[in-house]
Amino acid sequence: MIRADLRGCDEPLLTQHHHVERIISSIIFESSAKLSVDYGIHPCPSVYPTHDVPLRTPLDPLWHDHRNRTTGVIQFRGIPYARAGRFEKPVAVTSWQGQHLEAIHRGPVCPQPPSPLDPLITGNDPLKDMTRSEDCQHLTVTIPRNARERPDKLNVMVWIHGGSYVIGSGESATFDAQALASEQDVIIVSLSYRLGLFGFLGDGEGREANLGLFDLLEGLRWIQRNIVAFGGNPDPRSVTLFGESAGASAIADLMLVEEATELFGRVIIQSAPLGISRGRAKMNSALNEAARKISRASSIEDILETTTLVQGVGKAWGLVGSMPFSPAYGHAPLPSESEVDKVRSTVAPKIAVLIGNNRDEATLFLGQVPLVGRLKWLPFVGSWIQNAAVQWLTGALYRQSAIEFVRMYRDAGGHVSRYELTYCVAGNEMKSTHTIDLPLLFPNKSAWSAGRMLKGVDWDEMQVKGRALRGLWADFARGRQLTASDTVPGLVDLL
Repeated sequence: MIRADLRGCDEPLLTQHHHVERIISSIIFESSAKLSVDYGIHPCPSVYPTHDVPLRTPLDPLWHDHRNRTTGVIQFRGIPYARAGRFEKPVAVTSWQGQHLEAIHRGPVCPQPPSPLDPLITGNDPLKDMTRSEDCQHLTVTIPRNARERPDKLNVMVWIHGGSYVIGSGESATFDAQALASEQDVIIVSLSYRLGLFGFLGDGEGREANLGLFDLLEGLRWIQRNIVAFGGNPDPRSVTLFGESAGASAIADLMLVEEATELFGRVIIQSAPLGISRGRAKMNSALNEAARKISRASSIEDILETTTLVQGVGKAWGLVGSMPFSPAYGHAPLPSESEVDKVRSTVAPKIAVLIGNNRDEATLFLGQVPLVGRLKWLPFVGSWIQNAAVQWLTGALYRQSAIEFVRMYRDAGGHVSRYELTYCVAGNEMKSTHTIDLPLLFPNKSAWSAGRMLKGVDWDEMQVKGRALRGLWADFARGRQLTASDTVPGLVDLL
């Protein structure tokens, strides 16, 4: 049984075997309505005797209680969509019979090292109060309040988080999709997947490669089977993937999977580091060798220590080693690297794309290099040199590869638009940095406001800009191809 309480209270999560205390950083719902999803044969009449309305899903009966429902959205949190043994491919979850899951809490986070960028992005660790578990294949569905009662089925937007394939979670409060779902009348599904050595860098021998991608594929299959019960349209043409950084890069790779066009028909690729997605074979061999001691019997602590070791080894490989964990071409479900462009050209007429970057992506990273930070104090030329370094790295990692993607995609007959995000906080030296698009799309003030990249922000003004960006992203998801006329000065240029 899944039972979701829309009050957003800090109740314990009851799993099959144990209770896990959760501290939820923000209270999402204020009504006293309850939602129950029953995966047995009958609802629980002793708890909800008169108000349950049955809805059938391909999985099991779905039950919802309409009492005192006053919020703009309903969120189904922490739903497991797959299970997997360590270093094994995931298997779809097909039933929760005999289990009891409170669907009001965020799902577990894949074990991961701390992020050195948190002070700049969020000001704190947004995952600090969340349970860590290798069984992290969970998703959250956010729907407009009346989605399931409407005769028309809503467009579905599937969020894939970034974090260099090492950190993050789709269950994070930073990705609360209430505003996007309620304003734009769309359904948002946030996927979490295995990261680091749990999900990537395998060589196909001791450890499977691309397990994180296999997780995401199972999540997309779950959506195809079940989203209609939430009021969503499962037609792939109505399903849009959108993601940022490594999440966007993962989307670009998911487009290469044979069944891609059966799962989604539109993608938004935000700040994907496609400039370092290829030419990784020799480095991957060295990194796999560094991780050779890891086995199914290793402790989580040993795996995380080895993750840090692998990141250190990656530094010797220059720019490509700045993201040592990544999907590996030539291992299922991906084609060989030599076949990537051919496969992408084949799907181009079938999957519409919006791709782009933030104008000053690299300020997030170069700000961590002391020498670069000191450049601005050089008389006359310091600021110029610093900005040139930012633009060079932004181009090498993000902008130039997006331009090349657009050229190739159009030549193959695909529908593609390119954008550059220009929004920044006035007077903030981080400018239009990497990740600044995220609080515009997911405006959870308590999760974002302490970050240095938003220091000095006028939150009300930012929300005006955010609403405009959310509108553009949702318009694309509804089937409109964006053009230069959609440019919003001070926010985003459509190119």
